[in-house]
Amino acid sequence: MTTPMQLMQRPYGRLGALQIAVVLGGTLVQMLGEPVYMLVILVLAKTLMDAKLHTLERGKLGGSAAGAHARP
Repeated sequence: MTTPMQLMQRPYGRLGALQIAVVLGGTLVQMLGEPVYMLVILVLAKTLMDAKLHTLERGKLGGSAAGAHARP
């Protein structure tokens, strides 16, 4: 059984990864001087990471990603 405290702490790992991506992405944009390419890379990387983490989270909660919002 998942406790309310565990549910409250669950998003913080993703927020930490997001902060690291923003800092590293900003540094690379300044170094390369091409913000459009880095924006595309960051959007793709974030989308892939979110999809993977969503799948892992659904597995931990015992539900499927496709039927998570279906009513019984």
